[in-house]
Amino acid sequence: MCTKFGTIDMTDKDVMDTCKDGVYNASEFAKAQIEDDTLSDLWHRAKAGSSELCIRDGLLYKRISPSITSPHELALVMPVRYQREIHPPLGQLTTLPQTS
Repeated sequence: MCTKFGTIDMTDKDVMDTCKDGVYNASEFAKAQIEDDTLSDLWHRAKAGSSELCIRDGLLYKRISPSITSPHELALVMPVRYQREIHPPLGQLTTLPQTS
């Protein structure tokens, strides 16, 4: 699932399709971020100049802590609508059988 979000097309700001051929576009993702009430405080903090959050090309990002090894400086903030695709509810998690 995480690989789908890695394919967000950051150049397409006008197309409003949620997902076309497994590629999410930036405009639909940005719209979901803006419409997500749970992110409203983060938007306000980013607009106020928070050192932890920023807005780039209309998308809300959180700065990745230097203590986390990552090739990226920023991580997209996931709206609730997309979180369900990454983390299913606990009752829906599947486990792998133990190997001996």
